[in-house]
Amino acid sequence: MMKTVAACLAFVLAMSLASAQDATSQVNQTWVKDQDHATLALGDNDEFFVAWHSGEGDGDGYGVLARYFPKSGSDEEFVVNQNMTQWDQRSPDIDSNGSDLFVLVWSSGRSVPFGPGFDVCASVLNASGDVVVPDFQVNTGGNMSLARTWPDVAMWQDGSFIVIWACVESDELNFYIKLYDVQGNAYPGFTDPMKINESSSELLSLSRGFGIPDISVNEAGEVFAAWERIMSDGRIIIYGRSFNPYTSVYNGDFRIDSPSPGVQQRRPMVAFNDSRDVVVTWTELENNNVDIYVKRYLGSQQQWESRFRPHDNTSGMQHRSVVELDNLGYFIVAWTYNDRYYRNDIYYSWFDSSGNAFIDDELVTTGFFTRYYDQTRPALDFHTTPGSKIFTAISWESDDQDGEGLGVFVKTMTHDL
Repeated sequence: MMKTVAACLAFVLAMSLASAQDATSQVNQTWVKDQDHATLALGDNDEFFVAWHSGEGDGDGYGVLARYFPKSGSDEEFVVNQNMTQWDQRSPDIDSNGSDLFVLVWSSGRSVPFGPGFDVCASVLNASGDVVVPDFQVNTGGNMSLARTWPDVAMWQDGSFIVIWACVESDELNFYIKLYDVQGNAYPGFTDPMKINESSSELLSLSRGFGIPDISVNEAGEVFAAWERIMSDGRIIIYGRSFNPYTSVYNGDFRIDSPSPGVQQRRPMVAFNDSRDVVVTWTELENNNVDIYVKRYLGSQQQWESRFRPHDNTSGMQHRSVVELDNLGYFIVAWTYNDRYYRNDIYYSWFDSSGNAFIDDELVTTGFFTRYYDQTRPALDFHTTPGSKIFTAISWESDDQDGEGLGVFVKTMTHDL
């Protein structure tokens, strides 16, 4: 007990010294059990929400918690899942309309009436830190007995949003979408979920994290989605598809990258802008090597560029990368670096609209974080003021930083343009 108290006091002291220098804060105010799987989204005034699942979240297993950070100060954390309180609530994802609304989705455990498994739930929050649409079930309609998990969400400026998730069907793994207005009402034609993958995917264990999708939108109403397709020979390949659910224009799904035989591609993350540019990042596994790659589609040229590594570090392992892109074409990639011994840290690289890195392999978890424990699973968002600055917020989970399992931290940074 004394060791835990001493560690906590040392951490608080280090954070008080570091916060004035690099604006790093602990997000979770609940310290009992693990606080992890953080997700983050910005508004238009450098304010943001961080959400995560908590082992002591709602009094009945895991719950989804969120905390609002206005431009100055912060609010108290709160439990998002007020209606869905039985069983575990896990794996949240959040997005914003770039202004004053935020949408949060997660997997919700169930036992009855359709049998054990997971449903997908959502809630809408505002820039005052209030819940404006309480949590509701997304995957209504269709075969309700199916297990659904790994939801992701993207929001348009008018507050409408689209949700994607993985669904176990017989011996296949498929991906479904559903479109909602700002009040949480399903759009006409989306009363039942719509299957979005054309190419079938073999079924592997969801408990091992197979089948994770990601989704992004632009203001033309267009959507770009990516997911893991599990091939009949056991390989995992990243697939994508662009479409417009408002005009019912659906392009065919396709292989984003063509890896060498024996390579596994995991955890795609996508970003899409109003110029129809796309940036995709993923983790690639080959023998004992683990690395991350980025591939960019230029909307003005209607072509994909060659893939590249967003870092120069040839040692260790790079994994769990994330990406965000703005309408100027600037994009940022962050990831977890493992030194192959015992440490994980968070790094990031910034790229301009030409794809040139102007910040390369920068360590996020500096100071106190470089000396203790593991820093993993980044999430990020940024806001660009043209000709002025870029404001960035990056969250991550830290192992035993507060003396009580995993905790969630966030760092804010401002870079001049």
